[in-house]
Amino acid sequence: TQITTTGALPTDPGNVDGTSTNGAIIGGSIDATGTVQLTGNGIGFDTINAGVDAILVSSKDIIGDTLEAANHADLTAGSETYLGDIAINNVSAKTMSFDAKGELKLPDLNVAESVILRGGTITGEITQVPSGPNPLQLTLAGGRGAVGTRATVSVDAPAGLEIGDLFFVDTLLDTTAENVSIANAFVPGSLRLMSPLQTLLFDNRSPLPQYNANVQFYEQSLAFDLDLQGFASTSNAFVVQYNVSADSTEEADLLEFPGAGLVRDTIRTMRSAVDWGHEPGTLLWGLDLSVDEVDIVYEDDDVIFIDDVAYFVGSVRGQGPAVKLGEQ
Repeated sequence: TQITTTGALPTDPGNVDGTSTNGAIIGGSIDATGTVQLTGNGIGFDTINAGVDAILVSSKDIIGDTLEAANHADLTAGSETYLGDIAINNVSAKTMSFDAKGELKLPDLNVAESVILRGGTITGEITQVPSGPNPLQLTLAGGRGAVGTRATVSVDAPAGLEIGDLFFVDTLLDTTAENVSIANAFVPGSLRLMSPLQTLLFDNRSPLPQYNANVQFYEQSLAFDLDLQGFASTSNAFVVQYNVSADSTEEADLLEFPGAGLVRDTIRTMRSAVDWGHEPGTLLWGLDLSVDEVDIVYEDDDVIFIDDVAYFVGSVRGQGPAVKLGEQ
């Protein structure tokens, strides 16, 4: 089946509107000079070519081969009782938005300005066409804006990548952009961001250093941000470790601490005996752990108790009182 509109009359924009209240819209192709708008209980197609927008709403799945829209592509799948998947082999548009509680399978997205991907799980490859001059805008989240399970996304955008929301338990993001920003991320699991110059790891399951990334961060319970400019990364997430190629800055309490990190600060703290509660970049930074100082003078033959066991205090080599752990 082929539906074609030309919009030959001055009052005819060449739109295609199709609605199926109970059944699915299945099969065929549409070539319209105007907007294509379809609503059904399931949508399947070969090719849709829209001269303006393409708006598809399905209470079940949306499955297709090729979708092209000169302006905007907006696809929503699923309902309160059905998760809904969206799987299209090729999509091209100036801006595009996909929303499904089930899976998004989008192996070839060609977009000029912005992409919104919302799905329970996402697998996608995105190319900015043309590349630049402005960075590509991207949103990654679960269906209807919730926290998704896993996103595996590749983005070819050398002009830069600006991510608004990133809400996934686990995310693997590979990009050709050297400059990447994330305004609002919530990642209970892990986020691995791979740029041409740096690999950043947000392992929010454990602060244990892994040494498989240029910079490793940790932020389990709160939202965080990121600004990556070439080798330089700035985030309000806690910096666990970084290697010699990275220029890392941690933001804490509205202040910036260049070079702060758990691994390096641990070594520095051990060497200089710095109070962990007052050292920038440490786990206890910002906490008031101070206690009142108390002077206790022990004399020889005094008794102190450790775990309810009495120990005598005695002199050791003339250096003053010490606990005689071997005597009771």
